[in-house]
Amino acid sequence: PQALRPTMQWDPEDSIVPLSPPIASRAVSARYEGEEEERAPLLKPEALKEREESLERTFALLGVGVALSGCADQLLPASYKALESDLHFSPQYLGLITLCETLAFALTSPVWGRTADAHYPPLTVLLLGCLMWGLSSGMAAAVSTLAPMMVSRAILGVGLAAVNPVAQCVVGEYAEKELGRMFGWIHFTQVVGRLVSQICTTSISNRVILGICGWRVAHFAVAIVSILFAMCLPLNTYKPMSEETQ
Repeated sequence: PQALRPTMQWDPEDSIVPLSPPIASRAVSARYEGEEEERAPLLKPEALKEREESLERTFALLGVGVALSGCADQLLPASYKALESDLHFSPQYLGLITLCETLAFALTSPVWGRTADAHYPPLTVLLLGCLMWGLSSGMAAAVSTLAPMMVSRAILGVGLAAVNPVAQCVVGEYAEKELGRMFGWIHFTQVVGRLVSQICTTSISNRVILGICGWRVAHFAVAIVSILFAMCLPLNTYKPMSEETQ
C-alpha cells in the first residue's frame, strides 16, 4: 500500500494565499482610485471654474433668501405695539394671528419637503415660497381688519415653511464638502435677517412715513424685495450639467 500511495511534493509557487478582506478591499479601492485619477480631468479648467462660481453664487442667493424669510418671520412680532394702537388689535387677536401663521407653517413643512424631493427642483420650491411670503406681506400691509390679517399671515406661514427643507436639500445636493460650514452659513443668514427685521420694524412701526404707518412700510419693503429676489433667482443659480454634457 505504501508503494501505491502517490508522493506529494509541496511547491511554494503553486500555493495561493487568499487575501484577507481588508487587504483585498484596499487593493480594489486602490485600483479604482487609480482609474478615477485617470478619468478625473473630464471637464476643461474653464468649465470647472464656471461651475465653482455658479455654486458660490447659488449658495449666496440661498443665504439671501433665508435672510429674507427671517425678515418676513419677524414682521408681526415687531409690529405688535403698532397694531394695538393703529388697528386696535387686542393681545387675544394678535395671538390668533400668530396661531394661524404657526399652524400653517407646521402643517405645510412636510408637504414642501416632499415636493422638493419628488416633484420640483429645490430652488424652484424656494422661488414659490418666496413669492408666497412676498405677496402675503404686501397683503398684510394693506389690510385693516382681523380676518384678512389672519389669512395673509397664514399664507406667509405656508411660504416660510418652504425655506428649511429647501435649504437643507440644496446644501446636501450641491455642497461637495464642508457641509457643517454651509449649514452654519444658512443659520447665520436667517438669524441676521430676523435681527435686522426686529430692529428696523420696531424702530419705525409707530411712526408715520409719507402719510403711511411705519409697520405698513416695513411690510411693503419686505414684500417688494422678496418678489424681486424671486424674479432674479432662476437667472443666477447653478444648473447641473446633464450626463451627456459631462
